[in-house]
Amino acid sequence: MTEGLEPIRVTLRIPRSFGGYHRTTDERITVEALPGATVADLIRQAGLPEFEFGIAVVDGHRELLSYRPTDGETIDLLPIISGG
Repeated sequence: MTEGLEPIRVTLRIPRSFGGYHRTTDERITVEALPGATVADLIRQAGLPEFEFGIAVVDGHRELLSYRPTDGETIDLLPIISGG
């Protein structure tokens, strides 16, 4: 991390069914990052495939993947789904 900046800790919560497609055994992944990191940055840092997620939910509100979370937040990541 860069000197003088305290990292933030954010928890990413992913759907349980996601583990069936990707080698993820935990529904919650805690990520440390510098302040100003976006949800998309955190997804990449956690080693998750960013193309899978299109919706981030913070405190019941939908946010863009460009949202910059604050320390201690939990973000629900929802996949992009299609169908007819």
